[in-house]
Amino acid sequence: MPVNGSIQPGTDARTPAPAVTVAEAVETTPQPTSNNQNHSRPKRTRKESTELVLRQGDDHLEQWRFMPVMSIDKALERRQTIVQATQKLMREGVDYGKIPGAGDKPALLQPGADKLCNLFGLVIKYDVTKCEEDWTGQEHDGIPFFFYELKGRAYRGDFLMGEGLGSCNAWESKYKYRQAERLCPLCGSAAILKSRDGNGWFCWRKKNGCGTNFAAGDPRIEVQGVGRRINPDMADVVNTVLKMAQKRAKVSTTINAISASEFFTQDLEDNPATVAEDPEPHGFNVDVGPARHGAKGAQECVRDTKPTEAARMNGAQKPPLAAPRLSSKGCEIKAAFAQVRERIGEVRYLEEMQTAGIVRDVFELRKLDRIQTLYDRLWNIAQQTAERAA
Repeated sequence: MPVNGSIQPGTDARTPAPAVTVAEAVETTPQPTSNNQNHSRPKRTRKESTELVLRQGDDHLEQWRFMPVMSIDKALERRQTIVQATQKLMREGVDYGKIPGAGDKPALLQPGADKLCNLFGLVIKYDVTKCEEDWTGQEHDGIPFFFYELKGRAYRGDFLMGEGLGSCNAWESKYKYRQAERLCPLCGSAAILKSRDGNGWFCWRKKNGCGTNFAAGDPRIEVQGVGRRINPDMADVVNTVLKMAQKRAKVSTTINAISASEFFTQDLEDNPATVAEDPEPHGFNVDVGPARHGAKGAQECVRDTKPTEAARMNGAQKPPLAAPRLSSKGCEIKAAFAQVRERIGEVRYLEEMQTAGIVRDVFELRKLDRIQTLYDRLWNIAQQTAERAA
């Protein structure tokens, strides 16, 4: 057996030895001779060495570690696969979708992440990295609190392709709050609306109500509180919060594993229509905008509105904000109306829908300018509601 660095007899000295990246130093340790007649060979023992042994002519091994693992053609082919999957395999609004106010890059949704994992043969394994559960709210001012952070690892076989994090907590506005509505004292349905002339109330049949009319000032109706309230059933959202953290980890891991951040973002992967956050604890509210998607968008909106808010606190009149113009895409129109619906409350929203003659959705108006007119009216009501609340 040749020793590292030596030349075997009969070989050309100019022929490089086979490539060896890391070798183990081998030494022969003579063993004490015995009295038998076998004259056995000295035993060979191995001693591990961390030293990198390079043979002559193997300098390219050091350069190899700085080279890509695939050719440019393969990298282009891999990118084109994602493009074709987006065009042929995935559907906008189901697997991915643009979120109003979150830029032009679409957000990857869970169905799309599932399809991409199947396409690239990825299996995601999850670990709970952080967990906090306060069932009684003892440590959070009497409000139960649940928080989960999960790490996802995407494997193809035994090879780790990428990692991602996802978290969710029960104090996110869509879990912490519920919209309280007036209930019919007779049938118990949340279908109480104000009459068009303002001289009474009625239980709307189209909302599964009983159709009963109530006089103005009826204490059974008007003493009921409406608007945003702390969710009295926080324990019901524990599994939802955990699943949402898992879904966010899946989307993040998928994007990292297949290098799809060029095509997709994860600014918001669930319903963009959320209720406003808790009031700011220093005495006034800071609006984070009608389309609050991600930390960056919230920071920009606070940056733009903070001087105006400060002027309002000093007694200056806050100028009303004009309603944004709606696009012609149905999904974006739905998202915009869902946001303003949350801002003005369910009861007032349904009253305005009834006044406009709408039974099911705003697309019954058929024309974009009529839809924009209704949206402008709802936007102004939301502005007035926010000013009164402030």
